[in-house]
Amino acid sequence: MSNCLILNSLSFFEKSRQQMEEYKTVHLILDRDTAGTNATKRALEWNTGKEDKYIDRSEFYKGHKDLNAWLIHQQYIKEQNRSIGRHL
Repeated sequence: MSNCLILNSLSFFEKSRQQMEEYKTVHLILDRDTAGTNATKRALEWNTGKEDKYIDRSEFYKGHKDLNAWLIHQQYIKEQNRSIGRHL
């Protein structure tokens, strides 16, 4: 089973730690700005032992501010490719 914890502000990040600790693995999909990067670094410091509980997944949307910007870009590319296909 998977769950998602969506925070509309990083001010909830530290407050949500207790809830995140209940899971074996936490995939971090935070903004790639200064605040998001700092929160990611902080969470990675929470890792203890052999297994990494907190995992930074921001590499997935590298080159974009956040996952939403990456998704919008992917949709744009899809639409452009569809448009080009119609003109061939």
